[in-house]
Amino acid sequence: QIKDSVQFIFILNQPKRLEQAKSLLAEYNIDDPVLAILSNQNAYDLIRAEPTTWIINHEGRIIYKHVGYQQGDEKIYLSEIKKIK
Repeated sequence: QIKDSVQFIFILNQPKRLEQAKSLLAEYNIDDPVLAILSNQNAYDLIRAEPTTWIINHEGRIIYKHVGYQQGDEKIYLSEIKKIK
């Protein structure tokens, strides 16, 4: 099952929104996410725009990167995740 093999990592640029982020993750049934909270730097040091999505294989290589979001991007993400063996 894909859900069992995916780890979600979220970079939170606004620490004061931690509870809001946790509620959103719970709403979408995202269990045990890694939350990186930036307090001394800006997420824009790491990314060009929000959201930025990376799919990383088991060896730690980035196999897919997408900047921005449009409805339906989830289908692309799911397709890319299924390619990981």
